[in-house]
Amino acid sequence: TETISDNINGNDRIESILSQGANATSSQLTLSDQLYCQAKIDEENGRLKKKIEN
Repeated sequence: TETISDNINGNDRIESILSQGANATSSQLTLSDQLYCQAKIDEENGRLKKKIEN
């Protein structure tokens, strides 16, 4: 299971990646960072959908 601290660290990383993207062109984000963000977004969306369904 994912700990809360892991989740916070992941969110901090996403925020720093996204803020870098806002300050520069998105092409400067590495592909792995883009995939990491997308995976985290998909994961969060999946959690939200489960909450809505329950």
